Amino acid sequence: MRMNGAARKTLAAMVLCSGAVALPGYAQVTSQPLGNGEGGAGSIVTLEADAAPVSPYWLTIDRSAEDGSIVFGGYAPNESLLEALAVDIEGADTSSVEVARGASAQYNAAVEFGRQAVSRLSEGRFSLRGNMVSIKGVAASETDAAAIEELSGLLPPGLILILNEIEIAEPSADIAETRSPVAPVVVEQAFAFTASKTDGVWRFGGDVPTAQMRSFLAVRAGDGGESDVEVREGAPEGFVADIVLALDTLDMMSGGQAEFVDGDWSISGIASSSETVSAIEASLADKGWELELSQSSPSTEPAAAPDPVSDTDDAGGAEETALEGDINSDTTAESSAEAADVTSEESAENADAEPSEQMPSTDPEYAFIAEKGEDQGVELSGMVPAEQTRAYLRVVGNTETDTLAVAEGAPEGFILAAVAGVRALNALASGTLRFEDGAWALTGRAADEAARNAALAELPEANDWTVTIELPSAAEICRDELAVFSERNAILFSSGSARIAGSEGALDELVGFLSHCPELPIYVEGHTDSDGSAATNLALSVARAEAVVAALVERGVSSARLYAVGYGESAPIASNDTAAGKQRNRRIVVELEPREP
Repeated sequence: MRMNGAARKTLAAMVLCSGAVALPGYAQVTSQPLGNGEGGAGSIVTLEADAAPVSPYWLTIDRSAEDGSIVFGGYAPNESLLEALAVDIEGADTSSVEVARGASAQYNAAVEFGRQAVSRLSEGRFSLRGNMVSIKGVAASETDAAAIEELSGLLPPGLILILNEIEIAEPSADIAETRSPVAPVVVEQAFAFTASKTDGVWRFGGDVPTAQMRSFLAVRAGDGGESDVEVREGAPEGFVADIVLALDTLDMMSGGQAEFVDGDWSISGIASSSETVSAIEASLADKGWELELSQSSPSTEPAAAPDPVSDTDDAGGAEETALEGDINSDTTAESSAEAADVTSEESAENADAEPSEQMPSTDPEYAFIAEKGEDQGVELSGMVPAEQTRAYLRVVGNTETDTLAVAEGAPEGFILAAVAGVRALNALASGTLRFEDGAWALTGRAADEAARNAALAELPEANDWTVTIELPSAAEICRDELAVFSERNAILFSSGSARIAGSEGALDELVGFLSHCPELPIYVEGHTDSDGSAATNLALSVARAEAVVAALVERGVSSARLYAVGYGESAPIASNDTAAGKQRNRRIVVELEPREP
């Protein structure tokens, strides 16, 4: 099958790679720390002291399809690199590259990879953002496409290839006659994720399945960390739970890294003691993850049961429930985190026994309340199991969480339910979310049926929820719509007369509102300013109200429910001392009840 323009052969991969590149016709690509301009491969990168730090640090290399020209954009750590690129690639335009601090240790290798990859394209783009690289374009031949694919599979350590999408240019007509059409080959882009903790600073990269997880990681990274993740489909089952379990594990270590690459998890890092190593191994025993753990200070004490996992571990396990889109996933993450909760309070004679696992006890007094008033935000009070949970609820509820107390004893599934409930509350006009006596309840009022359905869609499918969401009555809907309509002063009259001028659309709109409460009486009020005598103004206001009633009857509204009432100048809503005030006072008001005297 032939394709228009180019026969597409998509080569997609997302891999965290190690090693060096050494392909025929290629310079070796290695990853080296930024240096002072002296030494081997990659040493052309030096850091200018006066360059401003930039984040995110990015670079693009574009090759034009028209003339094959190369254009660089983004940031570079020094002028010498720009000069080297301009010399190395004849005619390259580096005028859009700014010198700035903030380049990663992998910047050299990434740029060299991009230069080599783009050299194999007839058109396309290489992009670097932090330690994430991507390449997309059209290769002149299958040989060039294969070379890029091989080059992509041998990236230096620390670089993550998030996109490798290469089209192969369609052969000329002469060649095409002797060659069978090339069927598109699509290699599914694999999910990848990396998390690291160094000196208490978190950094995240790769893919996540939900926007909620992306928000959670941004909160977890904080001001000093970095979260550069993308939301995309294709996550393995239970991926969110695995991310949280990986973060819990890193929380138990002084520093380390968790990676998900090619369908497998691996964790490496430094633990403070052999007991911590044992606890980590026990918690991940049934996961099949690759572990590479070391001790910062080996213990000389006799072997004993592991110490209890810190409170932050319970917090991490609870965090997952706020992120997974399915209530059943909550059980998976919490059970994984709970597997690490082992007691050290064993007697001496049982010191050599296997560590016993204990489920955290549930506090029957655990309580949580979220309230939302009319035209107000959400207010939270009560208990949450972890500081991270409080931070995440601050994002979800767009509110302060200082009134929430961090306390143990949350029941299973608490965080997922709390976050889902707050989201549901956000969809309501007003209401209360409450967790008391081990049960959840949501009560409130929705602006309309769509808002009610939106709130219900946020809630987990569970039998222990009590949900009462009221809809406004027909009278309430009409009253609100008519109030907004009247405030706009949409029905206009010719000066000094009762002839409606240019208000056909407004009258049609009013008929639509009245259809929402077809059985209710409608009072059409006429009002004037204070110009002229009171008697004249009263008569004019009655005439204008009657004109509106007549127009509504012409549009199908029953005359039996319509009442024209004139108030003249007796009920002003603004000062008659100004032209603007007089304009506001000359109005038609539509009500469901007659005005009180």
